[in-house]
Amino acid sequence: MKVALRFETILVHESGEILSGGILHIPASKIDPHGVMASLTYCRRGSLMAACGIAPEDDGGNLATERAGSVVKKPQTKEYTFYIPGKDPQEVSDVLTWQAKFDQMSEQLVNSSLNPEDKISKLKALVDANQPTLNRLPITVKMQYIGKQATRINTVKGQSNETN
Repeated sequence: MKVALRFETILVHESGEILSGGILHIPASKIDPHGVMASLTYCRRGSLMAACGIAPEDDGGNLATERAGSVVKKPQTKEYTFYIPGKDPQEVSDVLTWQAKFDQMSEQLVNSSLNPEDKISKLKALVDANQPTLNRLPITVKMQYIGKQATRINTVKGQSNETN
């Protein structure tokens, strides 16, 4: 019998905005109280770090997995694709270039002369279009970018409220 934990971190702002870190699924290393609690600790820590975009200082989880004889899988291809809705995809050689393009396009949308509803729609479409690439990133990086987009959307909403 295999045991796994599913954990979701949800951040709620006093304004009512909600940011979900997604569901993190971690198998329990052993089916005993120690194994389940160890998995729960990693699950809680990983989910909170992912929701807040915090990278771990040490690689304790990978070291523990390697000691147990498991192999940590790495993506096989190093190329990333940057998608702009309605345009041809752009292949980039590394994640840093992809991140720079994603941030640049997002900031251009926020600072554009579009009305706030169109800005928000295009920011959301940018995230949706780039899901294939976001899904290849470590969960902490993925959540960082989803969090950045949520912040950008809230900024546009705030600008919209100030003009009304």
